[in-house]
Amino acid sequence: MATLSSTDAMAKAGPRDGLFAWIVLAVGVVVSIAWVLFGQKLGETITIATIGTAVSVYYALLFVPLIGFAFLLGYLGHVRVLRVGERPGLWALAGLAIGIGGLLVTMGYSRLNGGLVDGAEPPTAYTFALLAFGLTILQVGAEELLFRGWLQPSLVARIGPIAGIAVGALIFACFHLTAGVKA
Repeated sequence: MATLSSTDAMAKAGPRDGLFAWIVLAVGVVVSIAWVLFGQKLGETITIATIGTAVSVYYALLFVPLIGFAFLLGYLGHVRVLRVGERPGLWALAGLAIGIGGLLVTMGYSRLNGGLVDGAEPPTAYTFALLAFGLTILQVGAEELLFRGWLQPSLVARIGPIAGIAVGALIFACFHLTAGVKA
């Protein structure tokens, strides 16, 4: 069974499917932002003594549901959330190398500034660095699946590539602005 691209799916969709796709888009964006706002309130209730465990639980509660939600929205909107282009292994390695490089530069600056120091007790700064790496992969993965896997292709299929990317970027920015909002 062949899988349709976002554009092919739109071409074969009827008027009702088009309206349903817009509803999926609107509800998906609103629910995603609402989940982040709710997640902030949920994070305030976490009373785990160790910071590493508390942050891990918080990230899992916030981002794992967003991953599932991205796949659900993709299913409802007839969008393949996981797509691979040409030479996906090379691009995945390039992205991983850039991400690790950025994390190492950030850690280096933090170390030089005195913000990253070895503690007297475990966990050490390096344990936190590994934890930070894993949590960053979780966060970035969830955001990529939600925004570049589902939202951007959905918008591009409905309003064209330039407008779809611009509106998707605006929604992505608004999504991140919610992190500073007290709900």
